Amino acid sequence: ATVALMTKTKTKTKTKKKTQKSAVLASLVAVALAGIGGCANQAASPVTPSAHAATSAGTPGSARSASLAGSAIDQDLTARIVHMIDASEADAGVFAQSLDTGESVVIGADESYPRLSTFKVYAVAAFLDRFGTGAALDDTVTIAEPDLVDNSPVTSENVGRPMSYRGLAIAALTRSDNTAGNLLLRKIGGPAAIGEFAGRVGDSASRLDRWEVELNEATPGDERDSTTAHGLAAGYRAVLDGDVLTPEARDLLVGWMGDTETSDKLSRAE
Repeated sequence: ATVALMTKTKTKTKTKKKTQKSAVLASLVAVALAGIGGCANQAASPVTPSAHAATSAGTPGSARSASLAGSAIDQDLTARIVHMIDASEADAGVFAQSLDTGESVVIGADESYPRLSTFKVYAVAAFLDRFGTGAALDDTVTIAEPDLVDNSPVTSENVGRPMSYRGLAIAALTRSDNTAGNLLLRKIGGPAAIGEFAGRVGDSASRLDRWEVELNEATPGDERDSTTAHGLAAGYRAVLDGDVLTPEARDLLVGWMGDTETSDKLSRAE
């Protein structure tokens, strides 16, 4: 299944709840690896919600009221998604789709959410699409002190030393290293290149306007650096299970995403 979960945390005030500036976004894309052989290389068109899928406005508690009768996605997965939303006490947008049947669970999937580190998947995919899996991955860039930004656990240990783009891709995807993300962005043409790549792979919702760490500001009402669960799921499916990338590039990307350490306390913990 392909699942995109977007959340904005809420805090209680005396009169109402309000979205925090430091909104939280979690995106999970779980590709059934055993089924990739049968699904990969199919035309990667934007995913379309099933007529039998659950839908809601994406307001707090909407997942709890969503009826999933007739959905091809099993009730255990549905219950887990609802549990994640309930536990988060957040507004949530969910798009979950079976790669086998195409049927979907849809909850507020077209509402805009800050995309935060989800851009790193597109940054690596765009690099692989443009430069391939050969020598370019082994080209190096020296990690300079002025380039360092917060949450850079790998690059901060390599200041003054060269790192390959392969190493940067791994750092960005497995450790969510922000400096690595910026250096990949620099290589592919900056934040605007993410929106261009997203549009090409069937994701018309995702955009990136700023670099790390400013892109995490997530001010309510600011549409910069945003996406939707529906758009992100469409794009992720295209790059992870479609023919956008070569088989070699796709295998690298799926493998690196499978090795991520930052999901251990998030999606995998559920």
